[in-house]
Amino acid sequence: YLKNRAAFYLFPKIDIKKYNIVSDRQFAMDVLHGTNVLFIPGSGFDWKTPDHFRLVMLPRPEELTKAIEDIGKFLETYDQSKVEITI
Repeated sequence: YLKNRAAFYLFPKIDIKKYNIVSDRQFAMDVLHGTNVLFIPGSGFDWKTPDHFRLVMLPRPEELTKAIEDIGKFLETYDQSKVEITI
């Protein structure tokens, strides 16, 4: 592992067309309920499109690795067009 020397956050971009995401808030809630991984949708930082989210890099490396792997597994079957938008 590389030791972090700068930012405390990751702000990854997600392919909204592939996952049919129209609400990043709904996406964040779906991930939370499906994986117990909490992150902030980009709209929480006035990001205009629902294609980013923010993760904090404060957990131990193995915890952060597991969270990212869990999000990846969740995305293997995720399609927001099949989810009721509640947010």
